[in-house]
Amino acid sequence: KLALVWKTSLKIQDAASYWDIYRGDLVAMEFLRDEMDSVPISCQLS
Repeated sequence: KLALVWKTSLKIQDAASYWDIYRGDLVAMEFLRDEMDSVPISCQLS
């Protein structure tokens, strides 16, 4: 039974680390999109 709990907790940790990576990618994409949006605006202003 302990081994089962151990495996489950390992799976949860894997999912958590994967989610962290996924979330990091999402943040990076949002940041890039913001940067892309701000580029034309600054070009228009200058």
